[in-house]
Amino acid sequence: LNRVARQVARAMGGPVDEARVALFREATLSTLALPSGRILVSVSAINALEDESELVFMLAHEWAHIVSSDPARVLVPLGLAALERIVTDKGVLDAGALARSRARWAEAARTAPHGEPIRPR
Repeated sequence: LNRVARQVARAMGGPVDEARVALFREATLSTLALPSGRILVSVSAINALEDESELVFMLAHEWAHIVSSDPARVLVPLGLAALERIVTDKGVLDAGALARSRARWAEAARTAPHGEPIRPR
């Protein structure tokens, strides 16, 4: 699986050395692309494939999400929202402080040069 994933990554671009497949047990046909370059594939999805060309298609579809940064656009906001709930529920920050922090980060993201780290002031 990793060999095929690296071939797909090489053909499509992106971090070839990061292309990895991890299998998990799940009754449904499931795949998930992670920002790290790892593609999670259910054993059920593998068992449903007819041949290697279908495997290539499935991995290419997931790799397209990775090279377009789709996982980061979805997973990072979900993770941040969960973290915000934790810090407010635990009383680490009140809603006003959280809103000010969010605004500083948004401004930093808006003004950071492309490709440069985002650093709030």
